[in-house]
Amino acid sequence: MNPIPELVPYLKQLRLSGILDSLEARNRQALDGKLAYTEFLALLIEDEVARREQKKFALRLRRAAFRASKTIEQFDFERLPLEEMRARAAAWYAELSRRRTTRDFSTEPVPRDLIELAIRCAGTAPSGAHRQPWTYVAVGDPELKRRIRAAAEDEERRTYTERMPDEWRRALAPLGTDWVKSHITDAPWVVVVVPDFGQMFQPDPLIEAIPWVSAFLLAAGGVYWIQRIVKDIEDN
Repeated sequence: MNPIPELVPYLKQLRLSGILDSLEARNRQALDGKLAYTEFLALLIEDEVARREQKKFALRLRRAAFRASKTIEQFDFERLPLEEMRARAAAWYAELSRRRTTRDFSTEPVPRDLIELAIRCAGTAPSGAHRQPWTYVAVGDPELKRRIRAAAEDEERRTYTERMPDEWRRALAPLGTDWVKSHITDAPWVVVVVPDFGQMFQPDPLIEAIPWVSAFLLAAGGVYWIQRIVKDIEDN
């Protein structure tokens, strides 16, 4: 008796219908190899996890809106003349060296499409196995920015008053910084990079290429980026 037709409605109800793609082949493998039920189940689960990872990757490709897909053979790896390489490198350095880190932002509105382009640039940052384990959240709503600022200031206040070592306190003294984050509500947009810990090979997002993301984002447009807010923002 073939059990597969009877399983179809149950797998669909559980949203596991993808298992049907490999169920028959895995069933034969289990019978031929005299696998235990748990081994058979493990194979099916591995297949399902692989399918879901592939779907996530395909979704990221669609969201990236690449103009075309290329294989490695289709890329142009022609070496540029040495003087052109020097000229391009110097021009790029000159452009990046003009950027300054500041806590003063204009309140003038910035078109959303410019923010989206900056985020697309950041999305080209490298990551382990190209898993891209982060989500960008562009916040323009004034009330939500206010709540983000309140959460950030709460953490920073405790850092300045309780957690900061004396050496770091002395280093910051000439800059005159404190826990007040008025720039978060001044800036027309706040771009938050949210790490996806489930997709990371390393437990710390700082290890899993998040600095690359911030560098690409800043290079693209200099928009403000909050690396991490430890305190959760309550829904209410």
